[in-house]
Amino acid sequence: MLANRNQDRDYTAYQRHIFTFSDCAYIFYDYKDGIENCRHDLGALFEVALVNCEPLLMKFLSKGLIFRGGVAYGNVYCEENRNMFFGEAVNKAYLIESKKAKFPIKLFESNTTW
Repeated sequence: MLANRNQDRDYTAYQRHIFTFSDCAYIFYDYKDGIENCRHDLGALFEVALVNCEPLLMKFLSKGLIFRGGVAYGNVYCEENRNMFFGEAVNKAYLIESKKAKFPIKLFESNTTW
């Protein structure tokens, strides 16, 4: 997770917040404040999140680590310095992972509209 986070760049319009808890990882993406001429295209941000997570997930698989997870869209409040996060997207992702993902798989929230 730290190696993945070290790839973040100052010049990108988005920012990534990474939290770990027990055997879970939470990765949040949002747009940085104060970036000029930045269009907040949520579809593009979702694509960035998926593209950035793919190498991490492939590394897990190459090491024989299987996983299941949920991906959701919504509001999140997070404070990295306090390791605190909560919100609508956290709840949705947890419910997807815990109730619907019975086998090693990634499931996506189905009612997301961009």
